[in-house]
Amino acid sequence: MNTFQLLVALFFAGMTAWISFILMFILTVFALLKKQKTKAIYALIVVPVISGLASILLTYLQYSKVVGSDTFIEYMQGRFSVRSSANKENITFFHLVFGTFKWYVLGYLPALLLLIYEFLKLNYFKNLLSKSVKLFLLLGLFFVFSHHFLLSEFTIAHNYSVLIDGVIISLFLGLIYQQLESEGRLTTKRLTFILPVLFLSIGQYYFINRPGIFGQNGERYDYMKAIGHSIKTNSVPSDLIFTLNLKEKPNPQVIYYAKRNFHQLNNMCEVEEILSKENNVSAKVFIIKDNKVDSIVSLKSN
Repeated sequence: MNTFQLLVALFFAGMTAWISFILMFILTVFALLKKQKTKAIYALIVVPVISGLASILLTYLQYSKVVGSDTFIEYMQGRFSVRSSANKENITFFHLVFGTFKWYVLGYLPALLLLIYEFLKLNYFKNLLSKSVKLFLLLGLFFVFSHHFLLSEFTIAHNYSVLIDGVIISLFLGLIYQQLESEGRLTTKRLTFILPVLFLSIGQYYFINRPGIFGQNGERYDYMKAIGHSIKTNSVPSDLIFTLNLKEKPNPQVIYYAKRNFHQLNNMCEVEEILSKENNVSAKVFIIKDNKVDSIVSLKSN
């Protein structure tokens, strides 16, 4: 991967997930600690910083244009506070470990058991890995577990919080079997043991991420899209739009599909207060129930 490809990859990663900024931090620190500074190492210092700042700036410009600068900053601070459990004394280290272990079992049990078996049998980490590969894997482990530690509430609450861990588990197994193949030790007997684990892992994935419109908990995958489309098709540009009982404030996904901004209410009394300040304005309140538009109330200011 050349410098430009790394720049683009990290930029889009920064636009996608919080965890990418931990990766950028690790890459920069790793490069700074290298004694011999080549052009590639200098690029590894500078590129993550540029990519991170560019992705933050573009995200800010995109959303602040729609919801306003102060609202966006307040929202991001609030989301990080919630996800990191910064203000939650009831989340302990034990809760974090138990939560992560639970999602590991539900998401990766066959592959995890295979990995543990191979490590115990081969003493792989100690005997077969080069120093550079060991360092790389240790940085990978630090990468995923620092993510879980920083966003502990997110880790405990959501099974998909350990998706990135699957990359590390797959990488460990891939390195093991690559080494065994190069040594001529990847026998037919071992393959017959690996294949059922592979099929069980695929089955486990599709049990959790079921094809169709409903997830394993019975909720629609696209409920935010459906709400946004309902707002778009049941209103005109001159309408003042309100939502009641919509999760997350603001909700960028619903705003995107609605193709417009709207007020998010805590109760219907707030509508009267806002409309009292307007003259001859039509308004619609989209009341959300069970993650869908349950009813639409049309109002008009005096």
